[in-house]
Amino acid sequence: MDVNLTLASYFDSLTGYFNDIATYLISGAQFDWVSVNLDIHQLHFLLRPEQILSLGVVNGRSSWCMDLQVIDEGIKAVVEVRSNRLWIAPSCLLLHSLDDEVWPM
Repeated sequence: MDVNLTLASYFDSLTGYFNDIATYLISGAQFDWVSVNLDIHQLHFLLRPEQILSLGVVNGRSSWCMDLQVIDEGIKAVVEVRSNRLWIAPSCLLLHSLDDEVWPM
């Protein structure tokens, strides 16, 4: 049985570990793009072409206040070259998200 492992990081850049991460036998890696100022192109080239790059672009602490245009502009270059191996994700657990039963829209 094949197991796909994805490395996920919240609230830290992991830049000091990029050389190590590049050697890991993982299916992909998720990086927090909201909390940490990361060079998105560096992340793209860190991973092998077959690996998934998961970008935590949705602020998990206030997902209802995000600016989609800013996100779109920030990730556009990577979307063009890695669209089939790119995941859009929350920057952290959605612990603070509103429950629509409590806060009906």
